[in-house]
Amino acid sequence: MNSAAETLAHFLWLQSWQLLLFFPVVWVVCRALRGASAHWRYGLWLVLLVKCCVPSFLLVPAPVVSEAVPWIVAAIQAPFGSREAAVMAESSPAASGATTRVESAAPFWRQWAWPQRGLAVWALGAAGFLAVALVKAGRIQRELRGARTLPVLELELEFLALVRAFGLRSRPKLCLIRGLSQPFVWGVWRGCIYLPAGFGQQGTEPQRKLVMAHELAHVARWDALVNFLQVFAQALFVFHPLVWWLNRIIRHEREKCCDEMAVAGLNVSSREYGSAIVDRLVDYFEPACPSSSLAISGQARDLEDRIASLLRPGRVFHRRPSRALWATLAVVAALGLPTGLSVASSSATGAGRSRIGAPAVLDLAPYFNASLKAGWLTTNADNGLAELRAGPQWLGGASFDVQGVVQLAGRLEDQRFPKAINRLPVGVAFQRLHLLHAANGRETEGATVATVVLRYADGQTARLPMLYGERVRDWRFTEYEPVRNPNTVTAWTGNNAEARARNEALRLYRTTWDNPRPGHAVASLDVVSARSRSAPFVLAMTIE
Repeated sequence: MNSAAETLAHFLWLQSWQLLLFFPVVWVVCRALRGASAHWRYGLWLVLLVKCCVPSFLLVPAPVVSEAVPWIVAAIQAPFGSREAAVMAESSPAASGATTRVESAAPFWRQWAWPQRGLAVWALGAAGFLAVALVKAGRIQRELRGARTLPVLELELEFLALVRAFGLRSRPKLCLIRGLSQPFVWGVWRGCIYLPAGFGQQGTEPQRKLVMAHELAHVARWDALVNFLQVFAQALFVFHPLVWWLNRIIRHEREKCCDEMAVAGLNVSSREYGSAIVDRLVDYFEPACPSSSLAISGQARDLEDRIASLLRPGRVFHRRPSRALWATLAVVAALGLPTGLSVASSSATGAGRSRIGAPAVLDLAPYFNASLKAGWLTTNADNGLAELRAGPQWLGGASFDVQGVVQLAGRLEDQRFPKAINRLPVGVAFQRLHLLHAANGRETEGATVATVVLRYADGQTARLPMLYGERVRDWRFTEYEPVRNPNTVTAWTGNNAEARARNEALRLYRTTWDNPRPGHAVASLDVVSARSRSAPFVLAMTIE
């Protein structure tokens, strides 16, 4: 479950905070296009809705200004499911002679990490929303089937003439419904048009055609299917207020598109169409229709805005989106859907800022063998971490002081780098050890890349294995690859010239180990490379 839950949580988090950034941009653009065809605004909002549901695989680093955001990033990006007991068992093997107190198993819900609890709350909310929507849809469908009848011949002929005027190849289903007084479209795919039982006797024939033309536009545009996708997106992001607002905007712009299509399809004046809705139909039909249906009227404020848009001087009405619009949306979708923003770094925090106690930075300066600005793994000078800001900062939920790189050797034949960080002074007892690190090269899942050796003042040692896929991965990636340990998160995502040339991105990890003997002073520690195919490197270490 951990890998799947981590992937899902990362997707929800990434799409949620990207929506916070892209929503204002689309809103400003649509405000600038408020005098243009409604098809433009509807298309742009629809692309944003689709982006919410489509995972991004081309990540562009975006710096985060707030200090609070990295805490959320660290929580959401962490895998879900607690493996505290397993980590403790690995950290203090029997050979070390260290004694570790094993606590009794807690209830399963107390073993969950906070991100896992958040995912559980999300799952309950999404399932509840879908359950309510499905129950309502089933009830409405049963009621419609029991109350609908076929239209009279005169109304059927008017409808067929309208279908031909719109140039539709197939005739949509048309039904009369008892008990409701609002024309609407209901369905999942193209939908069925429902008219009140007395519709054929209300208003004049041109007025009835204008009303039916609006509903027919919903069918011709496959709006019922889009409405279904909106419900799915709202369930997926049930706790995100902007998704609810986005769906409301899309429904409002969709009604404007259908108004425009009806006016252009029947070649009537916008004033005649507006009069048919306001002067006659609102008098006959109360705004009562099933929820989630596609109806010609809605809230009074929305209806006023639609009429004002129709009567705007100089308006040009289009039956369907223009070629320029299709081309623009294709470009926006091609560039925007696969591209996402990733948290690159956060603002620095002052000394002593930590969730648990005051952190202490371990001095790696004597061991640095590479700088952030220059490449050290290849002859390409641009294959480095120049985009990573140097100095104290908050990365992945921990405080680090980033100054350089300690690259350890990988394969046996690689003699350029040392095998280990030996005898790094510590001199105090601590609860946790944080590493900012990554590895160069891919290795088999579960293979040991390096080992952290804690050397206690009383002569005992504890070994903390760094397993590929569990604690660390290759610093280069083309798509999201989750780590499966709840104490390991993606701390930084960025890029360099070589990675861009390969269509890749870079990332660093924050790994946290609980000290198996927190009450005993640690004299020093080692980070020993296993000389596997994945060469580890360390940028900063912090204890607390």
